[in-house]
Amino acid sequence: MSSKQLIKRILVVLAAVTMFLLFAALSQAHATPIQPDIRQLVQQPQGPPPRFEPARAGWNGPESTPPSVAGLQLELTAAGRAQIARQALHLVMIPDPRALAAILASIVLLRKLRSLRDARLQPATAREPEWQMPRAA
Repeated sequence: MSSKQLIKRILVVLAAVTMFLLFAALSQAHATPIQPDIRQLVQQPQGPPPRFEPARAGWNGPESTPPSVAGLQLELTAAGRAQIARQALHLVMIPDPRALAAILASIVLLRKLRSLRDARLQPATAREPEWQMPRAA
């Protein structure tokens, strides 16, 4: 089988699969428009609107007492808001020491790997011990 025949066969199969998928998608998307009957809509009685109850999953309702915060009472005055803003900036500006250690360790490791790779790629004649004097040409 030549390459042209193989490509032609692949394209025919892809076209057939595409046509099948399009047909399957169109058969599922078929819908008939509904013509509303105005007289029937007007004659239907209007019921009360549906009532939706709030979900209670993980919700502490009015039956539970709010937790007390004894030592953390800050008045939201200008001084209190400034102190909260300073604390937030302090938390944002100081990086996590574990993240800094990980970044520094990766830098050191990558530099060590680069030096090992460069040493391995040098030809054997170029690698002379440092204690040996270079030969005169």
